[in-house]
Formats: sequence, structure tokens, C-alpha cells
Amino acid sequence: EITTNLEQTGKTSGDYVGQIETLQKDLSTVGSIGAADDVINNILTASRNATKEIRDLREKSRLHQEQMDDLKQELESIRDESRTDQLTGIANRRQFDERLQQLCDLSAKTNEPFSLVLADIDLFKNFNDRFGHQAGDQVLAIVGGKFRQNVKAKDLAARYGGEEFA
Repeated sequence: EITTNLEQTGKTSGDYVGQIETLQKDLSTVGSIGAADDVINNILTASRNATKEIRDLREKSRLHQEQMDDLKQELESIRDESRTDQLTGIANRRQFDERLQQLCDLSAKTNEPFSLVLADIDLFKNFNDRFGHQAGDQVLAIVGGKFRQNVKAKDLAARYGGEEFA
């Protein structure tokens, strides 16, 4: 739609330029004040039409910009959701893998080490089997929340998988 609007505006502005050039030629060849008055009125009409088209395009452009901003926000939200574990609210395996790769690359480049801590909830399967998946989900959410509360801003807490955290 944006491309169509721009193409239409290009055509309209080209038409306007052509009209003005023709009217300028007409104005230079008129023999009377009445004929000149008609040509000037035609120039004014063409200018008004072009001005209206430009205003319309500005409004359409503004609306398109709002739509694009909304889409950017929606895409960012979807991107965040795709990288967050819904149960615990911390990073998921995808985000963990991305960050780990970044840290490995940076460490190789700068020769600086980094730390990785892996944690596993002992006997979680037994707990889950005994008390049910809802209770198990609550435990995972609590543990994820504790990780989230206790990591530094530059660090990443992630659910690595199942009952494993990093």
C-alpha cells in the first residue's frame, strides 16, 4: 500500500509538473488579460489539487508509520515470547544457546573467561510423579523466579530444559 501511494504521488507530481509547464507556455502566448486570467486560474487549480494530494499523502504516510511502529512492537513482543520460558518467565533454551554462543565468541576474541552455572532439581521426577504436574510446574516457577531475582543485570538466567537451569 505504501509503494502504491508513493507511485501514485510520483505520477501525480509528474502530472502536475507537466500541467504547470503547459500552462506556463500558454501564459507566454496569451494575447489578452482575460486569457491570462484563465491560465492563472488553471495554474491555481492545479496547485490546489497537487497540494491536496500532498496533504493526503502526508496523512497516509503518518498512518502507515503508526502501523509500522505497531508492527515493530508486536514483532518485538513475539520475539521476546519466543525467547522466554512461559512457565518460569526466564530465558528459554533458544535464548540461552544464543547467549552462550555470543559469550564463547567474545571469550575467544578477548581471551577472557566467563562462568556458566548449571543447576538441576534433584529427584524432580519423583516429586512430579507423586504430587502431579501442576505442583511440579509450581516448583519450576518458584525456582525460575529465584533465579530471576538473583542474577545480575548483565547475566542471564535460563531454563535449560525440564528441571535444569543455567
